[in-house]
Amino acid sequence: MWKYLSLINKNLIIAIPVMMILGFIFGIIFQAAFLKNLEDA
Repeated sequence: MWKYLSLINKNLIIAIPVMMILGFIFGIIFQAAFLKNLEDA
């Protein structure tokens, strides 16, 4: 686990835009309304 976190930490300049793009694609492909339930938790 720490190995993956250190890898992401070293490559934040790439990891942040990639995760933003993946989140955008997820929102287009899937109905993300189930995520609203997490707001109340």
